[in-house]
Amino acid sequence: MQVVTRKGNLILLFGDLFLFVVALWLALLVRNASTPDLATLSIHLSSFAIIFAIWILVFFIADLYGRQTSLFQRRLPQTIFNAQLVNSGLAVIFFYFLPYFGITPKTILFIDLFWSFVLIFVWRRFLVPNILRGRRERIYFACAGPEVEELKEEIKNNPQYNAIIAETESVTDLSRSRVTLVIINPYDNETNSSLKDFYQLIFKDVRFLSVDSLYEDIFERVPLSLIDERWFLQNITSRPKFVYDFLKRMIDFLIALPLALLSIFFYFLVFGLQFIFDRGPLFSIQRRVGEKNQTIRLFKFRTMDKADDGGVWHEANKNKVTKLGVWLRKTRLDELPQLLNVLWGDISLVGPRPEFAEPVKKYSTEIPFYNVRHLVKPGLSGWAQVYQENHPHHGLDFDETRTKLSYDLFYLKNRNLWLDIAIALKTVKILILSKGK
Repeated sequence: MQVVTRKGNLILLFGDLFLFVVALWLALLVRNASTPDLATLSIHLSSFAIIFAIWILVFFIADLYGRQTSLFQRRLPQTIFNAQLVNSGLAVIFFYFLPYFGITPKTILFIDLFWSFVLIFVWRRFLVPNILRGRRERIYFACAGPEVEELKEEIKNNPQYNAIIAETESVTDLSRSRVTLVIINPYDNETNSSLKDFYQLIFKDVRFLSVDSLYEDIFERVPLSLIDERWFLQNITSRPKFVYDFLKRMIDFLIALPLALLSIFFYFLVFGLQFIFDRGPLFSIQRRVGEKNQTIRLFKFRTMDKADDGGVWHEANKNKVTKLGVWLRKTRLDELPQLLNVLWGDISLVGPRPEFAEPVKKYSTEIPFYNVRHLVKPGLSGWAQVYQENHPHHGLDFDETRTKLSYDLFYLKNRNLWLDIAIALKTVKILILSKGK
């Protein structure tokens, strides 16, 4: 069974680049009604090379190099179309507002965008699934749970995995059922009773895979119902990563400082609008739970019709969101003052979002392992913010908070600078689309 790996993403990347070049060649062919010679192609390639690199970055932000789940496959045409819309706008800016490249293609650019969309769509929809498809597997799940059912549905509905779910009555029937891959839960005590039977199967070319690893590979979050304390002992540590922590702090400061300075004019704008329509205080200072469960004071532009009660969370807040507040929340600009918190070191640019203290007490009681998310410094944006569909924002929501925790644990386990950069780039997409989470 094949999940998109680094090798698979390289195939996608080089395939996309090759098709960008082919689309440019076709655009020149159609525009000039003749086969472009090497000199003409070279001139255009030298100018388009930079824009191709930018287009690849847009594809990355659009998750076109992420996990190719069945949900992603259903959204693929719209995702490619939206990415190409952004690419077309960037190309126009590049060629017509930065006139340093010797050419200002109009018809050629339009034709190139059309052909690149067609070629990329055919490549991604019909060719990539066959190229990335591994050998056909017959899979047996020797475990149960809601996440296991989620995995089964994903594997059944996504031909990329090239797998069949085997249904057998007992472990001893696996060899007769021609099973090639067994998914086990090493944190389930019932698995221990079948270990001897599983051991015999390794002599019959049967492979074994941990269900939590498979779930993480496909959905990029941790299956909470399938893990216990042993998983945390193996995967989570509170010890500092000195090089990573130092570099991350430096990046936080170097990015937050100029952004904070550039945003000063916006403070006056928001203050003026609030003075005209509301005449309340500019900021809401909220008490949140930070690293090591320490209380931090988080700055936000006030969005309610009066100052929040010292930033205290209320399960049923009677204050109403102002008209200006609706826009500030939608664009996430209400969080702009948190750049000051980044400079002070209370939070990072990237990390699990800090929560109010009162919900944290309730969640810690009802949701196992919830406080583990506080082992690292919280952030302006996190893995859950860029991937969770229904993000819990106001009020208590135990189900969505469990899902959020599953994303937070994935980040804690895998955090590194590359993952932080990926989150930052995808956050830019959310800000542009005004999909505040």
